[in-house]
Amino acid sequence: MSYTKIKSHAKINLALNIVGKSKILHKIESIVSFLDLHDEIQIKKVNQKYNEVRFFGKFSSGINSKNTVSQLLENIEKKNYLRTNIKSLLKKISLLKLD
Repeated sequence: MSYTKIKSHAKINLALNIVGKSKILHKIESIVSFLDLHDEIQIKKVNQKYNEVRFFGKFSSGINSKNTVSQLLENIEKKNYLRTNIKSLLKKISLLKLD
């Protein structure tokens, strides 16, 4: 099976105000501007016992194993929302870090 490609567009917070806080999240008000800059996500189903996430590209160095993508997949697995395992390739072509 071939990869499905998805663009993950960057945004800039022009203003950010924290208006409250729960045990795990901050409640915010924000004004954002989206950019014509994106990372590329490639994803496909695999016949493995685990999910796999790999980063590549000019700005991929320094992304550790506790990044937001890996944490998201871990949480989805715990809730049994994913019926198959996936392999993800993330091409970091922007300066924005995921962790």
